[in-house]
Amino acid sequence: MKITHVAIFDFDEPLSKVMREITKTKDCVLVIKDKKYYGVIDDRAINVGIVDMSKEKCGSVAVKAPHLAHDADIKEACMAFFSGRFRSIPVIEDNKIYGVITRKALLEELIKSKALPKKSVAEVMSTPVVTLDGAATIGAAKTLMRKHNIRRLVVTEHNSMAGILSIFDLARALTQNMNKKFIGPYPEKFDSQLVHSFMIDDVETIGKGETITAAAGKMAKEDISSLVVAQNNLPEGIITTRDIFECVLHEEKISRVFVSGLLGRDKEEYASSIDSEGNRFLDKLQKSVPVEFLSMHIKKEGSEYSVRARLAAGRKLHFASALTWGLPEAVTAVIAELKKIMEKEKEMKKPW
Repeated sequence: MKITHVAIFDFDEPLSKVMREITKTKDCVLVIKDKKYYGVIDDRAINVGIVDMSKEKCGSVAVKAPHLAHDADIKEACMAFFSGRFRSIPVIEDNKIYGVITRKALLEELIKSKALPKKSVAEVMSTPVVTLDGAATIGAAKTLMRKHNIRRLVVTEHNSMAGILSIFDLARALTQNMNKKFIGPYPEKFDSQLVHSFMIDDVETIGKGETITAAAGKMAKEDISSLVVAQNNLPEGIITTRDIFECVLHEEKISRVFVSGLLGRDKEEYASSIDSEGNRFLDKLQKSVPVEFLSMHIKKEGSEYSVRARLAAGRKLHFASALTWGLPEAVTAVIAELKKIMEKEKEMKKPW
């Protein structure tokens, strides 16, 4: 896989200097501490708390992404990208930093090596699409994103798709003037502004009958992380790079339970128990319906944990989410929601 060389900054260097580099090159940067790899910063790192960028240390916003060995294979790269929402993964061996593998490079390698399963977009996409009218406020958009535990919304106007809005679009809008203090991610006046002023008008779409190879090709070409699945300018679903990586991992039969977003102490303490709870759920479900996999993405939001789940069972995808104060409780809650969904399916006597 192609390795890209990027700038390296020390933990104590100012964030303003890092952000100037990111704005200029459009690449991520790597952060070191005591001459060792510490983390990654890309433009999404601007979604932080109240910061004077000239005084904030860049290490304070670095994301501790996993790293790959120089000879890592496609499966290992997919696992690294799937484990979090990363645009680039560092390549490090014997404490030597070689550079990064970008999401774009991995997508291109998957296509080149014909490693993508022969599935349609419809088999992989997430549904339904969460939409919001362009005349709604940014505050309403934030509330909707939090309610559904998502990072992007499809914006509609006059019952037709007009654009897309992501949490990163909002953060980026607040940091256009790099010489000013960063006044929190979402100040009150910002919340009252209208969605159509910040949405991206040019929505990249794909048809549900297209292959995931076609979707990966379009994402790689445009260097984006998602496509809206649409027909006649009406949104039907969303497919993301993580959905594609998930497909590859499932095809490799590595596991039936895939967990992403676990970091540090949470990973050490809970990874095994979450995997066990997920497998117990699938074992019971397997007695009544065909089961493929369960995928859970975990994110810590202040003192709470959010969990988004995708269950491939009964020859279709089922989606659930939960937000609560404890990680084990959030996982239990999302599995309980999936149980309800499957019980309802059974009561309706839908064919599997």
